[in-house]
Amino acid sequence: EASNLAVGYGGKAVVDYIDIEVRRGEAVALVGPNGSGKTTILKTLAGFLKPLSGSLKVSGKTFYAPQNPDFAFVKSSVEKELIDVSKRSGIPLDRLRSAYPWLSSAARRSPYRLSHGQRRLLSLLIAYAFGRDIMLLDEPTTGLDANLYGGLVKMIAEAKSSGRAVVFSTHDPRLVADAADRVYLVESGRVKEVDKCAALKLMGAEMW
Repeated sequence: EASNLAVGYGGKAVVDYIDIEVRRGEAVALVGPNGSGKTTILKTLAGFLKPLSGSLKVSGKTFYAPQNPDFAFVKSSVEKELIDVSKRSGIPLDRLRSAYPWLSSAARRSPYRLSHGQRRLLSLLIAYAFGRDIMLLDEPTTGLDANLYGGLVKMIAEAKSSGRAVVFSTHDPRLVADAADRVYLVESGRVKEVDKCAALKLMGAEMW
């Protein structure tokens, strides 16, 4: 929960007067123009940036999945990555292996040699494993084809059903339509909650 929050860098606010509430079991979308501050908000929620002012209360374990999925990997193969994630998160290895059909055939490959969409989904699986309470996803549909996109929507639905909160930034109206329960518009240094249909109209009109 954020109240009258200001976020930014070097003491200079990018977004002011943020009032956002995210509840367990729901997905919240942040939409708006490039450079409007969506990523800055996510990084502040994740604890990477300190609020400039206002109140911020984050309850539970969070995990931030950045726009570049390669930042999430620490091992030399997909299988080793999954083993490491399983050990550190407590999620059974077989459950991680079964998350996406293509993981078994890619087990011996380096995560960095997967397609961009596969790297994206692997980083989101890591976010799912470690974001026990809150998953923060920055432009999660980048590089996903139709099949891989379905895996993302399924993961968000499973996260919600398990009582987690999901906050994602996106320019993709599909994800807002398919996964968001509520939408916040980040624009001109301000944040306001908007009707989902109104957000989709703005996105469909390519105003950004």
